[in-house]
Amino acid sequence: MIRNTLWVAAMVGTLGVAGAAQASPGPGPGPMLEKGPTDVQKVLDERAKIFAQADANGDGKLDAGELSHAFALLRAEHRLQRLDANGDGGVSVDEFNGPTRHRLAVLDRNGDGTISPDEMRRAWHENHERRGHRGDRCHGDHDGEHQRGWDD
Repeated sequence: MIRNTLWVAAMVGTLGVAGAAQASPGPGPGPMLEKGPTDVQKVLDERAKIFAQADANGDGKLDAGELSHAFALLRAEHRLQRLDANGDGGVSVDEFNGPTRHRLAVLDRNGDGTISPDEMRRAWHENHERRGHRGDRCHGDHDGEHQRGWDD
């Protein structure tokens, strides 16, 4: 049961990557383009604020830990922009669950509120075909020795 739950979580995450790829035009400006003209100085000012937040010791430079924190703040800001559907500057539980709800709906093909093993198998095979993987091998298993069945 735990293994199936973990597999569902992995599929939701994998479909999330695919869903994000479909939702955005691919590499490029993404949300910046959708909002119209972007003020360059405003972008630089926002990044300077994040830099200042991450510069814990105030020395005007970011060490490895501070840089990691800066990138975490940037990712959080990006996620906030993506998830904040109504533009109120915060993410409600409905907005937070929106992408997952969509991915689960993709898995639950018959709409009965459960994801059957058949629905899982079908999604797994389609995902691997879309990515160019063979459906009968584990990721990275090039010789086929570590094949797994659905009940493993």
